[in-house]
Amino acid sequence: MYLVAAVCAAVAVSVWDTGVADRLRQCPMQPQSARDGPWRMLRGKGGRGEASASLLEWAGELDLFAACLLAGLTPARSAFVVAESAQADHWAETATMLGLGVGPERAWAPLAALDGLAELAIIARSSHRSGAAMGSACRDLAARLLSQAETEAVSRSERASVLIAIPLAFFFLPAFFVLGLAPVVITLGRGVLPLQ
Repeated sequence: MYLVAAVCAAVAVSVWDTGVADRLRQCPMQPQSARDGPWRMLRGKGGRGEASASLLEWAGELDLFAACLLAGLTPARSAFVVAESAQADHWAETATMLGLGVGPERAWAPLAALDGLAELAIIARSSHRSGAAMGSACRDLAARLLSQAETEAVSRSERASVLIAIPLAFFFLPAFFVLGLAPVVITLGRGVLPLQ
């Protein structure tokens, strides 16, 4: 009995993934900004939830940007507020360039490079040319990004439920045949076929 436990412990130690311990050591133990929570400190780069997490972050950033614009701040000051709040380099670059008076094509380029915020760059550039207010358009874009993140999360959870159900089917389906269907068929077979 002790030999089996020792062998299991030796196997567990030999296959230990040191990457987890290294990632935990590199993780900052204190939040870097007021908006940082445990999820932001522990979330690694890449991974399955990264796209929807980015969409959720971008939706929040856009919502804050729209609120600042609707409150009367300039786009440069609004971008600076979002950059401070979200600790996002792309917003900081945009805010700096807008504050320096760089043209809209160049100033909104850091946001245009991101898939979720590319439409914001288009809205901002057309707003600069036409003079139209962009606060409500930013709020609508934030709502669309939030809806898209929700749709992706639902599809991932549905995919996970299917992947969870497949192994269960391999266990329950044979059990149903052996314990449920087989006794009924055997009983009916005995009643129909004469025994000799």
